[in-house]
Amino acid sequence: MYTFLFDILPETGHIRITLQLAILLNEQGNEVYYTHSSDSAFTSGLIEKGIGRVLYPDDLRWFTPDLVLLDYHLQAKAAFYHKRRIRLVYLTTSQLGETASQEVPVIGLPPSAYSLPLTSPRVKHLLERVPGLKDDPSHVLIVGLLEEGEPGRHTQKFYEVVKNCCITNSRYQFILLTHDAEMVKNLFPVPENMAIYRLLDLPVLLPLCDVALTTGNLNTLIESIYAGLPMVTYPSSARTEHRSNAIKYVNAGLGIYADMRETTPQRLEQQIGEILSNKKRFRKNLQQTQRLFDRENKKLEQVADRLLALITTTRL
Repeated sequence: MYTFLFDILPETGHIRITLQLAILLNEQGNEVYYTHSSDSAFTSGLIEKGIGRVLYPDDLRWFTPDLVLLDYHLQAKAAFYHKRRIRLVYLTTSQLGETASQEVPVIGLPPSAYSLPLTSPRVKHLLERVPGLKDDPSHVLIVGLLEEGEPGRHTQKFYEVVKNCCITNSRYQFILLTHDAEMVKNLFPVPENMAIYRLLDLPVLLPLCDVALTTGNLNTLIESIYAGLPMVTYPSSARTEHRSNAIKYVNAGLGIYADMRETTPQRLEQQIGEILSNKKRFRKNLQQTQRLFDRENKKLEQVADRLLALITTTRL
């Protein structure tokens, strides 16, 4: 039995790609922990699975894992582990057929549909309401996933664009998901075809929708792909990772790329129209991407074996 510590960027998408591997290692009889700085929406679910928490860096004074799995975006933390002679390997996201470099200790994990159950009365209320919103087949249900990760400074103004688009297009049914009441307070009163809910993990909602508006955040991309939901992406210029994600996924034919700052109600309608007119092609590409990720996830036992082998080597 060995002890593994996951030190992961505290964004839902980054934590999510590690869930299957963490639970697999735990089920194999190993002790598995996450740093408290990896806090996410999945924390309580991981604890229920028997996966613990370690206070970083204080607990590392007495707690020495056999191997740290460090998020590649947190390379600055590597010096801390090296100083204490704690072995580490980097984890990164292996997307759309990419493979991790063999020259450095980096292991790529593919996106996955795997999640831990998250629910609340608000989720149940929304899911009960959605079929009613979709009663008329001429309606287009659009979900705005624009605040996972840190929302860009243009998001609030963009919400006004969405509201104005709703006012002039009664066939659109918008659901905006937010975690910041200040971001949306000036929108009220909202038109009947616009609803605002707290930002939640909603894998049941997304397959019911027609279009997703995203920022290129990893978690919303993963959820949209597994929901078969084409996307309009509005990555922030300040978020290099989001912009890189958006370009990869658009190039794979899963949606279109747009600039939030230049989007008007008329342009938003055009963007949604482009998605709808190419819906079959987008969904075919989304299904192919799902299958690619699923094939890669079947290899996770090989990843676990590689990690165990790394522990027994003299040098990483």
